[in-house]
Amino acid sequence: MKMQDAANSRLKKTKLLARRNLTEGNLSRERKYRPRKNTKRGQHEKSKKNEIKEANDAGLPHKTAKGKEKPARQMGAGCSESCRRCANPRLSEEERKKIFQDFWKLQGNTSKWDYISRRVFASDPMTINTLPETARSSIKTYTFKVGDESRRLCKTMFLQTLSINFSWVETALKKVNEKGSITQDKRGGHQNRPNRASDATRQSCRDHINMIQRLPSHYGRRDSRQEYFEEGLSFERLYKMYVEHAKAQNLEVIATKSCYREVFVIEFNIGFHKPLTDQCLVHAQWLNASEEGKLDMKDKYDDDHLSKEKLRCEEVKTNNKPSARQKVTKPVTLHALTLKKC
Repeated sequence: MKMQDAANSRLKKTKLLARRNLTEGNLSRERKYRPRKNTKRGQHEKSKKNEIKEANDAGLPHKTAKGKEKPARQMGAGCSESCRRCANPRLSEEERKKIFQDFWKLQGNTSKWDYISRRVFASDPMTINTLPETARSSIKTYTFKVGDESRRLCKTMFLQTLSINFSWVETALKKVNEKGSITQDKRGGHQNRPNRASDATRQSCRDHINMIQRLPSHYGRRDSRQEYFEEGLSFERLYKMYVEHAKAQNLEVIATKSCYREVFVIEFNIGFHKPLTDQCLVHAQWLNASEEGKLDMKDKYDDDHLSKEKLRCEEVKTNNKPSARQKVTKPVTLHALTLKKC
């Protein structure tokens, strides 16, 4: 038992030493600077619903919001070879494929409705041979423009070439107004949102964020445009400061935390932590100082600036030494002159 306990203690010590060495090795590695990608700012522009809508408008395969797989739009076979309406001359497969691709490249339903309304014409029937209740209200003529020529074809060929149903045609003709243009699609444009934050409330969030001093990334300015708040500040503390400021200003409506976060993330590029490359303390004090403070710090700021320039020159000199040694130098002739006083 004693020998087994001793072996177990030695094994624990070995694992502890290995873990300590691994930790020290990780800490000793130099941390390379990588520009931070602000993914939050693009979430509202490229949300999942927008991706589904774009794929649906382009006729691409996608998964609906309920998880249902929807295949890509495919051109139909068209009418039969014996169709007299499409016989003079009949569209080739290459021409139909180009029409299909051009139609589904159009963005939005409004542009697709405009495309259909310019190629389908409705007219009143010349004669009515049936009862008025069952008679057609209009006769529709379907055409495609191939080059400079407008070709007439049947309804089946038109719908299957574009891979649409007849409701697209009915909707497109209903959308044509008195001026001959298409009425814009009004879906998703309603303004009946009672809980929507007003512009004044959002502006109060912007004003409060702009009140707080922030510093740019000093040494990493080439790689990052993000600014930073002082150390120790967090979003929760920032929002509490906003609520206190709003109460002191007697604002009627105080923005919610989600509204404040939305303004902060989307409209600003500010971080709460230190940049990966350290901030120059003298430069930070110089930026935050008043005009009188800048005059007092002028000598200190100039010395710091000269020391940085000297370090940069030494770094450039060190980096250029290997390349200078590899180059073949030409022989140099020295002339010595002696000047005598007359």
